[in-house]
Amino acid sequence: MLRQAVIKDRDECFELAKEVYGEFMARYGIQLVEEDLRATVDYFIKAGQNLVIEQDGKVCGMTAWIITGHPANKNCKIFQEVLWCCKSKYKTDALILLRGLEARAKQSGVNITVLANLSLENEPKLRKIYGRMGYIYMESNYSKGN
Repeated sequence: MLRQAVIKDRDECFELAKEVYGEFMARYGIQLVEEDLRATVDYFIKAGQNLVIEQDGKVCGMTAWIITGHPANKNCKIFQEVLWCCKSKYKTDALILLRGLEARAKQSGVNITVLANLSLENEPKLRKIYGRMGYIYMESNYSKGN
């Protein structure tokens, strides 16, 4: 079931985000600070800028977003996905979550929806899936510890 997260979901959402982001952050040399991640999850739940997918009474996927203006065109509103965690055994859950996110973007009246990808291994697969859905490849980011 796709729905907006509520306060009672905070612990499940936090544990899901911790599992997914801990894995990726460690790869890039960034320490996960549980207090900060919990505050982030709480913010998006309270702001209502989230969706969760629930199966068998458990949250198995979540996404959250911000809406912002483009730095070079304040009239261009961007719907930016900032959290994406899906550890479901049901392969269709990620697509349901993505379709829900797209519906929220459309309801928000934004000009562009931007999705991120932290997993380099999934890039070729995601490029194909997102391409079929009308998304275009936009940018790559590089990081270096200082």
